[in-house]
Amino acid sequence: MNKAESYKWAAKRVAAQVERHQDLIATLANTAAILKEYFPDFFWVGFYFVKADHLLLGPFQGPPACVRLALDHGVCARCATTGQPVVVADVQQFPGHVACDQRSKSEIVLPVR
Repeated sequence: MNKAESYKWAAKRVAAQVERHQDLIATLANTAAILKEYFPDFFWVGFYFVKADHLLLGPFQGPPACVRLALDHGVCARCATTGQPVVVADVQQFPGHVACDQRSKSEIVLPVR
C-alpha cells in the first residue's frame, strides 16, 4: 500500500472509531493504534491532555513517554498554547525541545479538539 492509500484507509478507520464509540479514552487509544499500524515508521503516536498548567500523557503507541509536560517549552507546549500545528524536522534545532526519548529526531504535533 502506498502512502496516499495508507492515509486514506487510516482516516476511514479513525472516522469509524469516532462515529462508533462515545468513550474518549478508548477512541484515542484505538486512533493511536491505527496510526501506528498504518505508519510503522512513526516512532511514537499519542495524545496529551491540556490541564490548567501542564500537559498530561494520554493514550499512545510506542516507547514510554514523558507523563507530564510543562506548558512553557517544547513542541507539544507550543501546539497546546497556540492551537496551531507544529512541524519540526530536526528537534535539535527547536529551542526548548523536551527529549522524552533521545531516538526521536523529528515531530509533528497537531491540536485535537
